[in-house]
Amino acid sequence: MKIAYLTCVYPPYPGGIGVSAQNMAQEMAKRGHGVHVYTPHGGVKSQIPNPKSQTNSNYQNPKVHLLRPAVRWGNGAFLPQLLWKLRDFDIIHLLYPFYGVAELLPLIKKISRANIIVHHTMDAAYDGWLGHFFTWHTAKLMPRIFACADILFTLSEDFFRASSLAKVYQESDNAPPIGFVPNGVDTDLFHPAQELHTTSYLLPTILFVGGLDRAHYFKGVHVLLAALRMLQWGGVSFKCVIAGDGDLRKEYEAQAREADLLVTECWLGKHSVTDSHNTECFLGDTAAQHSVLGSGVTLAPGSVEFVGLVPHEKLPPYYQNAAICVVPSTAPIENFSITAAEAQACGIPVVVSDLPGVRLTIEDRVSGYLVRPGDPEDLATKIFYVLEDRARAEKMGEAGRARAVANFNMQVIGDKLQTIYENLRHP
Repeated sequence: MKIAYLTCVYPPYPGGIGVSAQNMAQEMAKRGHGVHVYTPHGGVKSQIPNPKSQTNSNYQNPKVHLLRPAVRWGNGAFLPQLLWKLRDFDIIHLLYPFYGVAELLPLIKKISRANIIVHHTMDAAYDGWLGHFFTWHTAKLMPRIFACADILFTLSEDFFRASSLAKVYQESDNAPPIGFVPNGVDTDLFHPAQELHTTSYLLPTILFVGGLDRAHYFKGVHVLLAALRMLQWGGVSFKCVIAGDGDLRKEYEAQAREADLLVTECWLGKHSVTDSHNTECFLGDTAAQHSVLGSGVTLAPGSVEFVGLVPHEKLPPYYQNAAICVVPSTAPIENFSITAAEAQACGIPVVVSDLPGVRLTIEDRVSGYLVRPGDPEDLATKIFYVLEDRARAEKMGEAGRARAVANFNMQVIGDKLQTIYENLRHP
């Protein structure tokens, strides 16, 4: 089959939509399909592997097309060239929201023989006029977009029932059938550490991975900082690593500084752990840790470090070196938490807000804990539960790894996609 993925973002741009598109494209390419990805030009090169570096001679790489938008606003982009580029595909798989392209589907439907999938990844929400636009778009334009789709994908029924699309879907005269397919994770790349680093025990790391821009205001960094302050007041020693970047980063750093949490400079042996581009700086050297920690020089207990944007393929060591990963979302916008899935694949417990969609990524009290959204006290309590009991944390990590392999492994997700694509082409 010839498959086209349409996505508003793509790695190295961070975020679940782009990672999901990349994972699906690479998995389908491995299966021998002709896979093309269309995404707006962002001035960055894609990180698709070099075909010459592949050991499997049957492996075909997805071809990524960086299209120059006629108009662009945020992650939205008007790409009229898709009207002639998508004529000869079997499957067109659009990851929604993708403003500026989703609206082209009625025209694409007329000129293409492809079956069309609309893949609902998250609700779009914002304050002010932009929020009003999103509400209008969902009510007025989504029925037309639905009418173009042969099937609607969403990541979980739990989220879809609570989403802004549910009412529009139910009232639509031409609504397509729904398929529930979660995001996948490369469980070969994201796996438990072979050897746990010394600092994981002596100064456990709390990890947050996510965007720090206004588009991701709902990630709950301010709630996390308040919870960390409570842990600090309670005498709990920890280090929190915040991996991500965006226009709110300085604001969050100011909040951490005011709470006396921010790390300004801290050294392990010869390496500064504030250098986010060197994995060894973050992990340190085990022998050096023994020496430095043994001499009484340690990271300040209760410290927060903003390490900036970490390329997706370099995230595994961050998860592996953490004692716990936190997803303190404050609003029901995300359909799924790729961070929680990757953390479980790496064998560490996860604390996730009890919100539709993201809460199904973990199993409460088995692979992690659910917390009340926006409640720093509950978040601090659940983090403490994990940090205080190493045996419980290890058991949760093992359960999380098993859950990720069984439910989110890309081969499992790929099998589901393959079946759906084939059924669309040959009903």
